[in-house]
Amino acid sequence: MYFLNTDCDAFEDPGPQRTDVGVFIEDADLVDWHAKMQVKMPRVFLPDEKVFGKETTQHRYGTKLLAYFDDDKNKPMRATVLGSRWQLEERLPGIPPMCADYREPHYTILIGGQLSQIGLMDAHDIDPDIGWKAVGPYEPSVNPDYDALAQSHGIDTRPRQSEVPTETKQEQKKKNGKKKTDPSTTVCKFWLKGRCNRGDRCRFLHEKERKPSETAMVLHKYINCDNCGKSNPQLRCACEVAYYCNSACKADHLFEHESDCLRTKMICADVAAEKEGANGDEEICEIVGSRSNDGASHMDQCCSICLSEPPINAFLLDCGHAFCYECLRRYQSHVARDMEREDRRNLCPTCRQPAPHLEKMVIEKALLLSGKANAHSDASKKAILLNSALAELDKVSDTETPHTLIQHLVTKAEIFQKLERHEEAIQIISRVIELQREADEAIRMGDEIFSNMNHYEARGMQEEFELHNELLADLLNKGKMHLKMRPDDVIELYLSLAQCQESLKDHGSALDTYKKLWSLEEVQSTLENSGPSQRKLFMGSSRCYYHLGQYEKAIKIGQVAIEMNKHFPGIHEYVALSQLASGDAESAIATSANAVLYEAPWDKGNKTKTLDLHNKMKSGH
Repeated sequence: MYFLNTDCDAFEDPGPQRTDVGVFIEDADLVDWHAKMQVKMPRVFLPDEKVFGKETTQHRYGTKLLAYFDDDKNKPMRATVLGSRWQLEERLPGIPPMCADYREPHYTILIGGQLSQIGLMDAHDIDPDIGWKAVGPYEPSVNPDYDALAQSHGIDTRPRQSEVPTETKQEQKKKNGKKKTDPSTTVCKFWLKGRCNRGDRCRFLHEKERKPSETAMVLHKYINCDNCGKSNPQLRCACEVAYYCNSACKADHLFEHESDCLRTKMICADVAAEKEGANGDEEICEIVGSRSNDGASHMDQCCSICLSEPPINAFLLDCGHAFCYECLRRYQSHVARDMEREDRRNLCPTCRQPAPHLEKMVIEKALLLSGKANAHSDASKKAILLNSALAELDKVSDTETPHTLIQHLVTKAEIFQKLERHEEAIQIISRVIELQREADEAIRMGDEIFSNMNHYEARGMQEEFELHNELLADLLNKGKMHLKMRPDDVIELYLSLAQCQESLKDHGSALDTYKKLWSLEEVQSTLENSGPSQRKLFMGSSRCYYHLGQYEKAIKIGQVAIEMNKHFPGIHEYVALSQLASGDAESAIATSANAVLYEAPWDKGNKTKTLDLHNKMKSGH
């Protein structure tokens, strides 16, 4: 709940609510607010600027808007106008308001199946290249639930006459040819939107446009309707992760399932686009060679630090000065350690222009190469990128900067893991864990020293205070406390260690690592609030229990993971294998059937694996 009274105490605006759907600000109030803002911010709100841009009033209910993320034409964002509201500004003592009357107008929009908002002025921007643009009129059933709210406010949800296509139906028939619709092969458009009230009497099909395969239909007897819970649902949603008894069940479940449905469709589209845009050999060569600077630009220079001509393993800064890579790295390291130096920024040693942090830049390059490797299915191309990333990391192998050291080691372990060099990855991760213990000890000692300093200062024991102050300064100079990682990074570190141990078939050690992670006090709150991390922990523990022959524990903990996210690839596998190994073949077949129907519809490779798993369960081995 929020208040329009500008004399109220500080509050936090809750954002658009369902009660804001179908409600619009009066145009007169917007004109009055805009006039006040022209006086308050004349450089931002220009005198000749119009409130609604080229429009004469606000966008009506259901107007479709389009914008591009980062102005990239390949990243469209689509939204639908559902109303407009005042977003109230928080009042803070002594601080004048940013906006007139402590409020700013926003459109209530539907985007990605969720309520959100955008600035009203942003949706009426006169610039043709940026901002949100109105690209279409209202379409029936923007959202049945929101439409009902709009109609309850008296909003006319029918399209305006001006929004009807200028091309007549007769012209469209001439253009497309006179083709009669065959109800036996056409899906009911009202059923697709969950609004067909004819049920079994409807002449059109009440099923997904692309029918599930016969194999999938046979498997439906092992699952339940996502709405009513009845077994053997025969209707599949277009997103392929929800199943219903009939169109009525789908309509009842529409509002609850809509956001998951849209998110799944977006993932499928993103995966398809990523596969189509896989990098080729030319891009690999370009990435691998991007670190080396143009030789002609520095061959006639000498390193102003060691006077080597030309510089050894030259690195060219933006200012045009070239240095030996090692000389520049040592120079930046020296500047960072110089405590008497007031300005410890990274600058060019010659002209004092800003320069990038060399070690961080190298690690970022390695991360980029490692990320690009994930887009390739070709093992040889992936190996080229990953080995190039290792070569970059070797340049800063002896770094002394705490944050850089941790990032360097973690990145290197991740690359070793991708290259299946698991023993080397385990060695590095073990070193990082040891550094975390040293950081914890340093923090404990620091807290103890600081507590003693407060004690001595309160009692006027100046000599002891100075002694402990020197101890604290020495502890800070060693930098051990700066090696401490965030809890979520510690979780990922232990999960990576356990996965490497599993890859080496050391399932006992891997299980101990998973148990150790669950017992770490420093990550307990983060782990309890992180669903993906818990799922990884449960899935890994289930795998280990299976390989150790403890099938009941593997089933129990694996089913917990399934309840968290039944769509995750591979989440059913070890539960089914454990059920089969324990003699419960019927449950194993049912679990593998759920894997085929629910796991990652966007991953065709995983779909093949789940079918193989189901066939294996049916054959009993």
